[in-house]
Amino acid sequence: MRAIFITARTSSSRLPGKCLMEVAHRTTAIEFLIKRLSYKGYYLVLCTSDSEKDDKLADVGRKAGVSVFRGSEDDKLKRWLDCAKYYNAEFFVTADGDDLFVEPELIEMAFNQYRNHWHGFINCPNTPSGSFSWGIETRALQRVYDKHVLTSGMNTEMGWSWFDDVHEIDNIPEEFLRKDVRMTLDYDEDLDFFKRVIADIGNASLRDILALVDRYPDIKEINIGRETDWKTNQNNLVKDIQ
Repeated sequence: MRAIFITARTSSSRLPGKCLMEVAHRTTAIEFLIKRLSYKGYYLVLCTSDSEKDDKLADVGRKAGVSVFRGSEDDKLKRWLDCAKYYNAEFFVTADGDDLFVEPELIEMAFNQYRNHWHGFINCPNTPSGSFSWGIETRALQRVYDKHVLTSGMNTEMGWSWFDDVHEIDNIPEEFLRKDVRMTLDYDEDLDFFKRVIADIGNASLRDILALVDRYPDIKEINIGRETDWKTNQNNLVKDIQ
């Protein structure tokens, strides 16, 4: 089973309810992402929390035709682990609900790499923020969870920083090796970026998106200034769990 866990909650300190914000006419961010991944034959699971705050998000997922798993609100590693066990997924790829332009080509490469020779965790750090999240082997996740999660209800939003046995996707297309484009939804400027790109070319491939921003450089300037803020916030959250 080629499982993708679309990981999302409505609680966000920087842009509350961002997954349910419209990014196109009558289309929310989470609906856009589900549609982006639906045509590839993946088994999609909206992996959200069991908090009543995420009831509406769960309803949107069901109406969009994907499975919905509800688990720990703060402990993302436990939510992933429980979801993987529930669906008997030995390996899965995560797609964060705020990464609307996550690239199916990179996801497919991760699945192929796992099938052929790889175990543990896989990432893709040298592509635009938001183009890929993680590929995770369930037994490796269990090992990290058992080692690090010590208290019930612990916030592991940044628990990926504990992952060991980490590999990168092999043979990433050279045109994807870009850090001058930001494609994750955390700030108002990010929302403006997504709306602009989607209005211009719809639910396009990463190649087409990069071609667009190269043709119209003002598009990437909408939100690239927020990348430093985002990285600083990520680093501070990592420090909180160390």
